[in-house]
Amino acid sequence: MKEGGAIRLGVLDYGAGNLQSVLNAFATIGREAQLVVEPADFERTDVLVFPGPAVAVLAMTLIGMGYGFVSGLTAGAIARYWHKNVFGRVASQLYIAWCVAAVSLPVVAGWLFDRTQAYHGAMMIAAVGNLLGAMLATSLPRNREGTR
Repeated sequence: MKEGGAIRLGVLDYGAGNLQSVLNAFATIGREAQLVVEPADFERTDVLVFPGPAVAVLAMTLIGMGYGFVSGLTAGAIARYWHKNVFGRVASQLYIAWCVAAVSLPVVAGWLFDRTQAYHGAMMIAAVGNLLGAMLATSLPRNREGTR
């Protein structure tokens, strides 16, 4: 990091990707980023951004895998903690709640951003919600096999 603690941003110029859009995006949020062209340029950066469609494909793959893992684990947890006669009802209610959250929470985050010009409030709400969910998950009993 340079003096003052600011993180030095670098955008890798590897001959592909829309470099100017990435640089403009950083400028829009008030951050300066330098192009990284030569090996010596790496020493002047703390965070390196790889622009281009290949990175987007990787990011979407990781998001999809994460969602798939969570969906599978959720179905397994429902099967473990609820009787098979109510599996469909419990699963449908949970997936409907996920759908409502997927539609409404980005709207709420956008509204908060419009009011505050920052995502801090939305991130804090998400962090608290995730923390509460993790606490609830860890409080579940270890074995519910006797309820089947």
